[in-house]
Amino acid sequence: GAICAFQAHRQMTLQRIQRNDSLTGTFVGCPDVDNKKEEQDDYDETLISCVSFLPKRLIAAGRKSIYGGNVQPPPAASWIQSLFNTFGVFATISAITNFSNGVSNATNSKAYAIMPVFGALVTLQYGLTAAPPSQPRNIILGQFLGMSIGMAISKAASLELWLRQSLSAALVVGCMSKLGTIHPPGGALAIVFSAGNNTWNQVGTHLAGDVIAIAIAAWINNLSYIRQYPTFWGVTGYWSDFVSCWKWGIDESKEFIDVDTFRKKKENKGP
Repeated sequence: GAICAFQAHRQMTLQRIQRNDSLTGTFVGCPDVDNKKEEQDDYDETLISCVSFLPKRLIAAGRKSIYGGNVQPPPAASWIQSLFNTFGVFATISAITNFSNGVSNATNSKAYAIMPVFGALVTLQYGLTAAPPSQPRNIILGQFLGMSIGMAISKAASLELWLRQSLSAALVVGCMSKLGTIHPPGGALAIVFSAGNNTWNQVGTHLAGDVIAIAIAAWINNLSYIRQYPTFWGVTGYWSDFVSCWKWGIDESKEFIDVDTFRKKKENKGP
C-alpha cells in the first residue's frame, strides 16, 4: 500500500512538472525537465527502498522463525542416565529442603532458601551437566547478581511492581552477559527479590544452598564414567597460582610458599 501511494505521488509530481513547463513555455524533453524527472526518480527509489525494507525484514524474520536453523535436536538420554538424573535431583533437593527448613525454624521464618529456583538449578546440573550455565562460577555469580540487583530495585517503592520486575530482570541479564556468567535462575531471582518481600538473610541462606547443591552435584555426577562436573571453576589470579602450586607439587618441603615466591620460581625455571 505504501509503495502504491508513492507511485501515485510520483505521477502527480510529474503531471505538476509538465503543467508548470507548459505555462513557462518549456517543452518535455528539454534538459530542465529531464533533470527534474531524474531527481524525482531518485527520490522515489530512495523512499520506496526505505519503506519496503521493513516489511521485507519482518517477512525474513518470520520465515527464519518458522523454518528454524535445520539443526537436529539432541538425542534422548538412556534409561541409566535418566535414572541417574532422577536420583541426583532427589538427593540434592532433599538436602536443600532440610537445610532451608532448619534455617527457617532457627530464625523464626526470617531466612530460608527460594526452593523453586533450586528446581531450575538441579535441572541444569543434572540435565545439562557440561553447559556453562550449570557451572559453579555461573551459579554463584549469576544468582548473587540476581538477588542483589533485585534487592536494590525493590527499594524504589515509587515504581510499579511490573516495572521493577522488568527492570531488574533486564539489568541482571545484561550484567550476566557482560561478565560471562549467564545463569537462567539468576533472572528468576531478580524478579522474586524485586517484589520487596525478601531480606539479605535470605541472600546468605540461598547462597549457602547453592554451595550444598554444587557439592552434591559434583559428587553424584562424577560417579558416572561419562560425566565431568564441574567442567571449570573459573578461578583466576592468586587462586589459580595456589591451585597450580598444589598441582605441580612444588611445595615438597611442606613449607608455606607465598604467591610472590612461587611466581619468582616459575619465572626462573621458565616454561
